[in-house]
Amino acid sequence: MEVSVRVIAALKKDARERTIEDFNIIFEYFVQLPHFAAWSNAGLKETCHLARYIECEENTVLFKKHTPAKCWYILLSGTVFCGNQMFYKETSFGQSAPPFPHLRQDDCIALEFCQIIVIEYTPQELVGPSGVAGTAPHYRNPNRRYGGSVESYSLQSGDTFPERESLDGKSASSIDSYPDLFGLPEGVVDSDDESDEISQLSAQTVDPLRDSLGKKPADRTPQDVEIIYNEVSHLPALLRLPPAVRKELCQRMLYKVYKDPGFVIVQDGKELHAWQVLLNGVLEVKEEGLPAKLLHVGESFGMPAATQVLKQQGDILTRSPDCHILSIPRSEFLHIINQSELNTKRLKDDSGKVVVVKELRASVSGGQPGDVITAASPEALIEHLKENHKGVDPDYTEDFLLTYRAFLPDVTLLTKSLLHWFKDSSYRYKILSIVNSWVSVHFTDFDYNPKLWSFLEEFESEMRLWNLKAELTQFRQLCSSRTLLRNLSITREKSDPVPVLVGGAQLGCGTYVTRLTEGSSFDKAGLRVGDHILQFNDTKLEQFTDERVAKMLAQSVRFTLVVRSNKIATKEAIHRSEEDCNKNRVTENHHRTYSADSIGKTKAFSGFIDSLKHKKAPKRVMMPLIFIHIILSLHQNDISIVPHL
Repeated sequence: MEVSVRVIAALKKDARERTIEDFNIIFEYFVQLPHFAAWSNAGLKETCHLARYIECEENTVLFKKHTPAKCWYILLSGTVFCGNQMFYKETSFGQSAPPFPHLRQDDCIALEFCQIIVIEYTPQELVGPSGVAGTAPHYRNPNRRYGGSVESYSLQSGDTFPERESLDGKSASSIDSYPDLFGLPEGVVDSDDESDEISQLSAQTVDPLRDSLGKKPADRTPQDVEIIYNEVSHLPALLRLPPAVRKELCQRMLYKVYKDPGFVIVQDGKELHAWQVLLNGVLEVKEEGLPAKLLHVGESFGMPAATQVLKQQGDILTRSPDCHILSIPRSEFLHIINQSELNTKRLKDDSGKVVVVKELRASVSGGQPGDVITAASPEALIEHLKENHKGVDPDYTEDFLLTYRAFLPDVTLLTKSLLHWFKDSSYRYKILSIVNSWVSVHFTDFDYNPKLWSFLEEFESEMRLWNLKAELTQFRQLCSSRTLLRNLSITREKSDPVPVLVGGAQLGCGTYVTRLTEGSSFDKAGLRVGDHILQFNDTKLEQFTDERVAKMLAQSVRFTLVVRSNKIATKEAIHRSEEDCNKNRVTENHHRTYSADSIGKTKAFSGFIDSLKHKKAPKRVMMPLIFIHIILSLHQNDISIVPHL
């Protein structure tokens, strides 16, 4: 839902300066958010004192890895990248685990301009009673929405994949050996959680997750598995695993609940026959002679990824009440891991380094299964753009364009490839679709990057070269519609030169700025070369020529302009202006040539008549000829060459 100006104004105030009306405005807004659907009124009212509003520009770092987590976030607009996950409008992220302050597991960066509500943790949460984990006031929301899956990583040059021994002696990827790669994420785009997010289950809340987990594995429906997958696949212990493995684990995992603290789950010296993941609560590992170690939500324990059966060192017992645990027998777990290995391909370069990891997946449209890239070098991820992956990985292009900033060291690697492929007719329309998607969804990339503007101009020239008229028109309209409107208030000095303009109604286009004096009032107000001037005060300029717009600017002292950046259209207006000038010049030259030629012919005709006069030709012959000659002479405005009768 859209946030109102009143809510933003209330959240911008310091909590000590907010009135009762401000708190009521915030409370009424929070009640409607799905993030607070399971909260009590008391907890929600307290949160109204802890919430504040911030705005951040593109590439702003919201928090860094290993810093204390003292707050969490609700994203009102924009896109955020954190922990190999993407967070979109109306999602929350940054929730942390008790005991507070928990250290962040990843960096968090805004990929575009964002509006965010920041909610601080209470002092009681940050300290906790007697060192025991405090209970966060936020509970898992049963009515939450889930985002789509993003299925790829970026593999850095030189990275390799560690291997382990499987049951049959073959090489297989360990659950702890998947490298922490950045790039296209391999996790769920969750609407309420981050990879290190800890949400406490509320026993008083009807929870679809508990309903699905409470069923026997054989009785779980595909919908049950999807609910479990969306809820638990973001947990750190599972996040390292391929999506297919996570999905299979969600089908087979058993669900256990331990109500009382102090209950021993695994005794010291006991053989480890299951892999277990903590879903709720806090566990404690007590080993003789060593300080106690706490296990938090999302951490795994029990069976390591090894072929031999090991024994537990120290007791594992519940530290907090209401501990929820997922477990799967060791044999089933290793079977799932090994089966995943059979569906995995690793491609190496000439030096023997792994550059691409592919996994066989079922088609989302019900067609033939195909390979999906789960990890790759930046070059391989770019190369995969031109391939057809609609059947098994339809969101690949969208995910790439959303995350390339995180793993691509130089954007020219991408732009050069796109221009090169565009020359190939077999890829031309595929590349056109990619560029149109890029411009449509992420136009701010081009607004602030000169290299990308140059790419757009070169791409437009290529479209003109290949005579793609309809596509070129659509491309220009798309570029024009994606730029932001700007309102400029200008107080002009009399000595300030007016910007040089091009275009106008006489050319069938808008009026654009082509040259601007540095340091002028126009420059200081924010007018830029390539701006389209849409409005002067309250007057729209669609039907105005560029000369008339320039005259309006020159004759005014104080005025406002509505403009938007459009360098592509500016270039086209310059091109039209040059064509118009050349056309006028050709027409003028043609007129002069025609006139001189006509006058020459008229004078020659006059000489012919004079020769007839000297020969004393009859008047019945002379009079029609003299009449024709007079008409021609009048047409040329040259009465002086009319012969005398």
